[in-house]
Amino acid sequence: MEAPWRSPFTLVACIGAVVLPVLSASAATDSARAVAPVRVIAKIATGAGPCIASPARGRVWVSNFNAWTLARVNPRTNRVAGRPLRVGKQPCGLAFGAGSLWVGPFGTRTVERVNPATGKVVKRIGIGGTPYDVAFYAGSLWATSASAGAVVRVDPRTNRVVARIVTGGTPANLTVAFGSLWAGSATGTTVFRIETDDNTVTRLETGGEGPTSVEPVDEALWVSHQGSNSVAKLDPDTGERLALIPVGRAPAWLAYAGDGTVLVPNARSDTVSRIDTETNQVIQTIRVGGGPVVFRRAFGDLWLTHFRGTLWRLRVG
Repeated sequence: MEAPWRSPFTLVACIGAVVLPVLSASAATDSARAVAPVRVIAKIATGAGPCIASPARGRVWVSNFNAWTLARVNPRTNRVAGRPLRVGKQPCGLAFGAGSLWVGPFGTRTVERVNPATGKVVKRIGIGGTPYDVAFYAGSLWATSASAGAVVRVDPRTNRVVARIVTGGTPANLTVAFGSLWAGSATGTTVFRIETDDNTVTRLETGGEGPTSVEPVDEALWVSHQGSNSVAKLDPDTGERLALIPVGRAPAWLAYAGDGTVLVPNARSDTVSRIDTETNQVIQTIRVGGGPVVFRRAFGDLWLTHFRGTLWRLRVG
């Protein structure tokens, strides 16, 4: 069965915000501690529907979902280098490993292997379902076969699927944390911990709908609930829920800011929620516009894609 969605993110029409040297924010609590500002270093037009930014070979690579292309950004100049590279339909997931760039074209049932030197697709690998995300870990390429309720493991030496791990749900964002591979889920209330030595799965309840994104911070796992507008803080070993924090609408792929706070892009609110990891409270709501969806860290900064806008390079402090 094909996936019932048109993109990895549930978005509505957005009104863009004016880019300022320091992003405007509103405090969410009277007792909010002083935090470093989040500064916009650059706003970069990479193509239609920027989905994920990922570092590789001295560049930040960006998958443009609506343009069916990859763009390469030079982090020294914050400009797109060269022409866009054509890939499969609706690319989003992006990872680097074994000397190659791996792309998950959301509108297909394949993963594409790209030579980063030439920009050419050298292999297409069938995975049996919609590729929501990809990651390279433990010598293998991993892809979420979202519409099939599974995560697949690909041997980069043979370009063949060597394991198909049934998770259930709709496996989404992939993250490496606490010695395991983790997969969020776009549906249900469960995230999945995969042990890569034997491909076994442990399921953790998160207490919210659509736990799409997972992110390790110190000794806890942070999970965004795209369906119930909240973020959970979990003990990765016991699954105990340590906190459940309301945020904006449709929180997507969050990231640790490096200063004791977590940044959560709220795709349908056009905002970023900033959470204090000690108090488990939202201490700022930052207006960004454009449907913010994915945070990634590269070259000392955070990179935020706006699904209906551009790629932003942000610096905390």
